[in-house]
Amino acid sequence: MKNNISIENIKNLLIEYNDVPTEEADKEVTKELIEQLKNDNFFSSYLKKIREMKLKKIKF
Repeated sequence: MKNNISIENIKNLLIEYNDVPTEEADKEVTKELIEQLKNDNFFSSYLKKIREMKLKKIKF
């Protein structure tokens, strides 16, 4: 089951309820997103396909 919490909601929670400055909240959310994406098999496969397509374009 997918989590339906948006990035904006997470950032707002950090800012409003934890008294985290906006800039720090942006950094935390971005850091967490990067970690999640690194562990996402679909995203990793997608990045690999994009890299392969770019390499093919460069060779031609």
